[in-house]
Amino acid sequence: MKKLKAALAAVEDKLGMNERLLKKARRRHKKFRVRAEDEHKKQLEYQGHAASLRAEGGYNATEAPYVERKAARCQHRAERSHNKSVFWKGRVKQQVARVHHLERSEAEIKAELTKWKREHGVQIHGSKVTGGTARQRLKAALLRAMLNYRNGSLAGYYSQTGGVRDYLHAIYHYALGRIWDCSTFADGVYLCCGLEAPSGPNTLTAGGFTGTEGEHGKRVSESQAQVGDLVLYGPAPHHHVEVVLDPARKTTCGHGSPPIDEGVFDLFGDGDFEIRSYL
Repeated sequence: MKKLKAALAAVEDKLGMNERLLKKARRRHKKFRVRAEDEHKKQLEYQGHAASLRAEGGYNATEAPYVERKAARCQHRAERSHNKSVFWKGRVKQQVARVHHLERSEAEIKAELTKWKREHGVQIHGSKVTGGTARQRLKAALLRAMLNYRNGSLAGYYSQTGGVRDYLHAIYHYALGRIWDCSTFADGVYLCCGLEAPSGPNTLTAGGFTGTEGEHGKRVSESQAQVGDLVLYGPAPHHHVEVVLDPARKTTCGHGSPPIDEGVFDLFGDGDFEIRSYL
């Protein structure tokens, strides 16, 4: 079966099928992400206008409900477009894995993690990672998170709404019904390793997102990137984040859609990303 899969992958590569599907996924992800951002901006503008009308009182205040309905329609369109962008982000990662041959079996990930822990003295108990250096712990945590997602020990959903973030269970037994997105995973991996989160010292109490991650740390070049650095995509406040897994291969690990899996530095193929170091 493994040989058959390899043969099929070789045929797909030769025909350029995966490259074409990747380009399609990237185009659609960008289309829906930009549409969601535009509708969200319109929503805020209508909400601000409605608030002004109500503050003015009198006849103007009677116009406020009409403007608020416009804001609600924009919000609905923004949410719908956002959900579509998340779907296509998942497709981007799927095709990136195929094009760059990042697909690995559960057994292969487990073998790498076992070897890494043995060589560097890293210990993992639930979502708590100890021993080794900070970066050695971070790599072990990323491998463990991917493995736990595969075997069902880590929540298999993606959501930017819900209850408070469960940072301290970012690699094992994340609670259901919480916010569980790309920045939560990145901050959580650091906290599980006993490190300050990239979003800053108040992350556990105040929360964080890609914008706060982009406000901390130090920007580094691709050649300077190390395990555990963050790759932030798009202009601030950024639309996605991944954690550097293997700087030599320029691969990452992140939670951009339900899977927690591998990606690459230039995930969206537009060169619009920055790498930040927090250690």
